[in-house]
Amino acid sequence: DNDPMALNDEMPAVAIRSGLVAIIGRANVGKSTLVNKLVGQKVSIVSPKPHTTRHRLLGILSGEGFQVGLLDTPGYLVKGQDQLDAAMSRQSATALVEADVILLVVEPRRPGDVEIHFMDQFYKAKTPVILVVNKVDSVQKGRLLPVIEAYAKAYAFEEIVPVSALQEDGLDLLVQLLKRHLPREEFLYDPDLVTDRSLRFLMGEVIREKVFLYFDKEVPYFVAVEIDDFEERDGTQSDYLRASIYVD
Repeated sequence: DNDPMALNDEMPAVAIRSGLVAIIGRANVGKSTLVNKLVGQKVSIVSPKPHTTRHRLLGILSGEGFQVGLLDTPGYLVKGQDQLDAAMSRQSATALVEADVILLVVEPRRPGDVEIHFMDQFYKAKTPVILVVNKVDSVQKGRLLPVIEAYAKAYAFEEIVPVSALQEDGLDLLVQLLKRHLPREEFLYDPDLVTDRSLRFLMGEVIREKVFLYFDKEVPYFVAVEIDDFEERDGTQSDYLRASIYVD
């Protein structure tokens, strides 16, 4: 009766799953929108222009017995055009190495050069890969099945999940499948956090997002934002923010 092992056998084990998930894909497939919708809060900026995401960002999704660190990476170019492109590509490569699970996010069309490049990398990483076919609300179901079949033949994905991140369709299933492939680990982050970035960094990113939305062609890609002053005020008046926008 006093055997501690016998006591432990009667006690249910607490199954906690936690890990890092790298979200990768070509520019404008909806990676940042997917992260924001999964987290339930805006942590990554979004615009119609490619390469809006310049830094690797972490969104944190915590739930009952699980935690997912979602690494939103810049849109990938097979051949970088300049130092910024090359730096962003390295961020994607680093995320692949760190990740416990990889999400390859694609549009509902057959694999192109970027997707083929990533699938070649997956063989080296030996990490579970889930294919997320995003923007399924933009095509008819008859056009979606050949795309899924083409990817299934190209690589042995652990799961293939059609979703519409913008419409929040299919995300509950995606979370359930993610939990299944996470390692059994304690939480990596405080469950109250939704990102590891500072408030000032997020403010600068939102301003940069507006530059992408309101300016055309080259300008947004040569912009950096610095938060000069920030003051949180009481509920009777708005917070105060002053920032400098630098253009090359």
